Amino acid sequence: MPGRRIIDVDQAGVWLGIRAVVARMRGRGGSIVNISSDAGLFGMAMVAACSSATFAARGITRSAAVELAPEGICVNSVHPGFIDTAATRPAGIAESIATEGHAPGVGVPLGRIGTPREAANLVLFLAPEESSYCTGAEFVIDGGTMAGPVPD
Repeated sequence: MPGRRIIDVDQAGVWLGIRAVVARMRGRGGSIVNISSDAGLFGMAMVAACSSATFAARGITRSAAVELAPEGICVNSVHPGFIDTAATRPAGIAESIATEGHAPGVGVPLGRIGTPREAANLVLFLAPEESSYCTGAEFVIDGGTMAGPVPD
């Protein structure tokens, strides 16, 4: 059941990941960065399991941020759009996504998909000290897709 697996990874995995590290972070503070998806920022046809699970990850992240803030633990989420991975390489998917988008009329304003290094650099920024006043926030890395459609 593929939808159930997506929910287990994208929703339950976020909750379990937080639960696994909090005990060690108590008394020391630190930063938890949940990796989600831009599919959790707007509804998408044909991917209800992914979209709903990543919407849930946003709620888990924000709830944990409020709960853990008094202990100096920051909790944020990163929402990548299309990043150059094995999943986007087959059959020219990367090129069509950049120019045509993943929703009708929505291409990537920067005209390309992101690199793993670009996504990793955002996560590194969310490490303690560099972003110690950021918590409960959603950081989008999508080449401008969420900003609006590419003009004709």
